[in-house]
Amino acid sequence: MAATDGLTHSELLDLIETTKEKYPLPEKFTVTQEYNRYVVINQWLQRMKEMPGGGERIKMPIQLKTLGSAQMTRLYAGSNIFVGDVMDTVEVLWYHLIGQWSIDKREIHMNESVPEQIASLMEVRRTTAMQDIADLIERRAWLSPDSGTDDLNVRGIPYWIVPLADGQAGEGFYGAQDSNFSNCGTIVGATGGINTTSPTGGEPRWRNYAAGGTNFYVNMDVEAVDTMKKMALKINWVAPFIVKKTAPTSMDMLGIYMNTDTMIDYERLAVAQNDQLGPDVARFAEGSMFRGRPIIYSDQLDTDTRNPVYMLNHNDMHFFVLQGSNMVEDEALRSRENPNVLTTFVNFSWSIGFQNRRTSGVMRKTA
Repeated sequence: MAATDGLTHSELLDLIETTKEKYPLPEKFTVTQEYNRYVVINQWLQRMKEMPGGGERIKMPIQLKTLGSAQMTRLYAGSNIFVGDVMDTVEVLWYHLIGQWSIDKREIHMNESVPEQIASLMEVRRTTAMQDIADLIERRAWLSPDSGTDDLNVRGIPYWIVPLADGQAGEGFYGAQDSNFSNCGTIVGATGGINTTSPTGGEPRWRNYAAGGTNFYVNMDVEAVDTMKKMALKINWVAPFIVKKTAPTSMDMLGIYMNTDTMIDYERLAVAQNDQLGPDVARFAEGSMFRGRPIIYSDQLDTDTRNPVYMLNHNDMHFFVLQGSNMVEDEALRSRENPNVLTTFVNFSWSIGFQNRRTSGVMRKTA
């Protein structure tokens, strides 16, 4: 084929596929970022739980009740029979994201004599598309849905780990229902399909730890560190060894997350460590620690001026990815509106869910 004939459609597709396979190319160009940290992409996605398709939602069984069947007795005494439904199901919906990057075949023809220029152009387009995907995942993972009727956006961390409401002060397992999401399915007050607020049907064991407000967390000071200590103690559940089915809860997978202002205040405390704080607050080479665990900085939390501190146990928090839809790039398609444009779509189906909310918590200033 003469050079003036240009590339055929199939050859263009082969060129795009070859470029994708060789990504990233040796040539380097500077890429700037929207966000300073990508905790969700670089940490949570790396330990994702890939799930096969099984319907529009993921279901996880959980025991939330006991029957009080154990009792003291005497020799030859009779015994009551205890049978009851103690199980429930956590439901996690799937959410779908699509990214895309395009190239006009005339752009390829214009650079046909310089193949590396074509490859570089496609790499820039693809890099930008993947940046957009990373930004969207990072942003939405730290947000609850926009409203109770929002079925488009993922149910992020504030949906599952609920802080105290404004005006409240205290500490305990008060994290029931996300105020931005008043209806989950058909059950008012439900989180993940399980009722948390009804006086007659709410499940107290399906609530996260929440603290904040006067006498608990007004500023990041000694008082706030004491609140962190108590939260860390309360969410650390140790099972009786005779209950074989109980999943082990390791605090080794506890992630502690802060925003910019809170991180700076906490590090100021660490630098000025004194006997009031004890060994819980400490410095290490790249930041600060709490009880031997590094504090993780996320600038996504900067949007919350009440400076939350999240303790998330990643043994019970899952970042789900749908099998077959994990950043899958389809073959480039020709646009109906513009047949000269070839577009590659990137599909990603994902969700966030908690198998046990009581192993995580959040403290936040209350307005």
